[in-house]
Amino acid sequence: AALSDTLTRELGAPDVQVIKPASGTPVWRVQVDVQRFDLVAGGPSLLDATWRVRPVNLVAPALVCRTRVDVPAGGERDTAALVQAQQRGTALLARTIASAIRSQGQSAEAGGPEVQVLGCSRNDAKTEG
Repeated sequence: AALSDTLTRELGAPDVQVIKPASGTPVWRVQVDVQRFDLVAGGPSLLDATWRVRPVNLVAPALVCRTRVDVPAGGERDTAALVQAQQRGTALLARTIASAIRSQGQSAEAGGPEVQVLGCSRNDAKTEG
């Protein structure tokens, strides 16, 4: 939910699962598979995910990427700092995914210095239903 919320705000777009889009509005399907979401006291928050953006009603490529987000958590036992690091990691992943949608599935840009886009591949096949 946090990822979806941040993504819709980043793009200035409604969540089409909640609000039906107007006819002709570009719609993108986003799928995220989180491989790792770790948080260790005194260490960074680590988010490692493979994600895919695919246009639903456009002729544009799907893009599949792997992204790693490392956010320093600060403080050995500061629970609030740990939670904030996780929230920042989620927001940075959303910003990275939003860049792929803005580029119409052509590429993805790291959402910040804590983000590594480890690789992307395009699927130029026509859109799926």
